[in-house]
Amino acid sequence: MNALLKTRETLVWLALVLMLLSISIWALSSQRSALESDSGAAIFVLLTLTFFKVSLIMGYFMEVRHASNDLKIRYQIWLMTMYILVTAANVGAFN
Repeated sequence: MNALLKTRETLVWLALVLMLLSISIWALSSQRSALESDSGAAIFVLLTLTFFKVSLIMGYFMEVRHASNDLKIRYQIWLMTMYILVTAANVGAFN
């Protein structure tokens, strides 16, 4: 049992627990007004957690960490580009 708790995949599954926390935070925050001034910070935190989890899932469960360096670089560039665009759009940088 100790060996199971020390694997990297277990850590990734624990990150999925963070996803459940993120969903609960989203559900709680959706009850508040979307026009409040502090909602941008909450959106930023949630999106940062989300993209971190996407990175873990792609790396460990889609086996990108064992792929060629070319694929790893393209995946990281794509992920960072999507993170920047989605976060900027949701925080209101394009308004």
